[in-house]
Amino acid sequence: MKKNHFVLIGLAVVAVTIFYGVSIKPAEPVSLTALTVADGPVSVTVTPIFSDTKWNFNVALDTHSEELNADLTKVSVIVTDDGREYLPINWEGDPPGGHHREGILSFNPIVPQPRFIELILKDIGGVEERGFLWMTS
Repeated sequence: MKKNHFVLIGLAVVAVTIFYGVSIKPAEPVSLTALTVADGPVSVTVTPIFSDTKWNFNVALDTHSEELNADLTKVSVIVTDDGREYLPINWEGDPPGGHHREGILSFNPIVPQPRFIELILKDIGGVEERGFLWMTS
């Protein structure tokens, strides 16, 4: 009887998966196009890589004229198409200082997914705001 019970449960899972179009396989990360803003003395390139558990942004900052001392968790925000704002949860990368920095700026995923997002970096290299805009759907 136990064996039949497990077979029925297995068939039920398969039926629900087919009926609702649910994928058992975890979603692959989605990478959007890298964008570069080179205002003022600092060039910033950002590449988003989204997964089900984190929205990561690979951020690269380059300059030849000043120290890159910004705490990226304090000067970054995501703004969605409906005006909501989200703060980062982590920076994993080069510490403040130097002329070249790179790392991953992480955010919790936004649910439901907005039509577009804009990552804004404030007060880097004397530029009040740098905006990086992507369509997500």
